[in-house]
Amino acid sequence: MNRKYSLKKNKDIAQVLKWKKVVSNAYYIIYYRPSLVSQIRFAFSVSKKIGNAVTRNYERRVMKEVIRPFLEGMKELDCLMVVKKEATKLTFHEKEQHILVLIEKLAKKKGEKNDQ
Repeated sequence: MNRKYSLKKNKDIAQVLKWKKVVSNAYYIIYYRPSLVSQIRFAFSVSKKIGNAVTRNYERRVMKEVIRPFLEGMKELDCLMVVKKEATKLTFHEKEQHILVLIEKLAKKKGEKNDQ
């Protein structure tokens, strides 16, 4: 994933959490808010409860790889994606399907008037 799509500053991530807009399922949570820049930016969070560093980095890489093709189509959002412990039991294709469902939900939510 290109660096320009990364949400890195703690201040920006805290603002996304403070906004309290969320789409989720049993395996992933995406917190989002309108972006201050003209492109989508993502941050990824994997708790130490998930496993060792190898497992956490694998989960982070999977999330980035699944989201990468959709970054150009999505505009003006800051997002924080959190993985739940149950997601470690899924295969790559199952993870991909669950993340794609959340991206579709996110695209629908962004169009609503009350989110702006």
